[in-house]
Amino acid sequence: MTAYASNRRSPAITKTGSCFRLHGPVRSPRLLSLFGRKGPLRANSALYTFPAKITVYSSGTAANRVWLPIAGEVRLTGLGVERAGRTRIKPGDAAGLTELLAGLPYESSLITATDCAFIVIGRTAVLDAINNDPRLRSELIRN
Repeated sequence: MTAYASNRRSPAITKTGSCFRLHGPVRSPRLLSLFGRKGPLRANSALYTFPAKITVYSSGTAANRVWLPIAGEVRLTGLGVERAGRTRIKPGDAAGLTELLAGLPYESSLITATDCAFIVIGRTAVLDAINNDPRLRSELIRN
């Protein structure tokens, strides 16, 4: 039997409407190296700390920052994330990047499971870094 490509979307994909329906959070060690404590763009980022069991951002709010965890355990909650099977965020993951680039509100909620620290980068700084850093562009395309 021959299999043919179809233009029809899978019902699971159509129903979620989530950017996480096919892929979990974007892994980007390069963002952390650029904006982290010793990175050349650190002046364009901020360090935020939160105690355990705090909602950092909620589903539906404006995605105007990217959150890079550097310490602690963080979880994403939301239908799309849970279907993708990727609810834990690790250092090097960029929470909120997909939504920020697409101009969408956050599609999940980011919740601290333990005391946590994040490098936080605003939209303009992220877009400037992508425009000016070929290694970062390549990394994001591969993901």
